[in-house]
Amino acid sequence: VKGRCSSCNATTSTFCESCQKVQCGDCWVRDHNGHQSSDIAKKVEQRMSEFTKFVEEVKGHLERSQQKRKQVQEEIVKLQNLLKEEIKRETFLRITHENLNLVKNDVNLD
Repeated sequence: VKGRCSSCNATTSTFCESCQKVQCGDCWVRDHNGHQSSDIAKKVEQRMSEFTKFVEEVKGHLERSQQKRKQVQEEIVKLQNLLKEEIKRETFLRITHENLNLVKNDVNLD
């Protein structure tokens, strides 16, 4: 694996670990003497491994989030159904009470 020097754009395979930049031999001697270096291919492999791990973590978070979302949606449906039943019950009680009052009034009028 080859890359381009971040200073002069020359083709190289050296990565400066200290500066986190790709550097050719000439720029290395001038600007990075004493810095730790590694091969670009090894660095690419390391970064790909880190990226793959990150993607797997994100997938796990996404799956857990989707499961939680589904649970919340199911709870919302349950609550909506409970609310509908409560409204029906309250409406029935109100109408029954109103009818009882009408019957009482009719009886009292006689």
